[in-house]
Amino acid sequence: MDLKLEQLQIDAGAVSQQLEVFIKASVSNFKREGVIVGVSGGLDSSVVLALSVAALGPDLILLGLDKNMGTEAIVRTGIKAETVEYVRELIKKSEHMRGLPATPD
Repeated sequence: MDLKLEQLQIDAGAVSQQLEVFIKASVSNFKREGVIVGVSGGLDSSVVLALSVAALGPDLILLGLDKNMGTEAIVRTGIKAETVEYVRELIKKSEHMRGLPATPD
């Protein structure tokens, strides 16, 4: 199979918009108020964070960060950031309050 350059072209704006709509719909369908985004500092998690901010705004996002990760740049964005350990405990408490089985570590 021969690939042509035209087959590899992506309309990044259209794809971003589709993903933002998907994020908004998912939050609504799951009856959630926002999202938790685990950020490793890599490209994938950074893109998910950017799309989530574009879809929901920074007030509806909680970042889960490794405790060794620098947070100075993130703090300046106004997005609430906590350590991954804190986020895990928060999820466990939330599940317990809703009567759901505990999430394994």
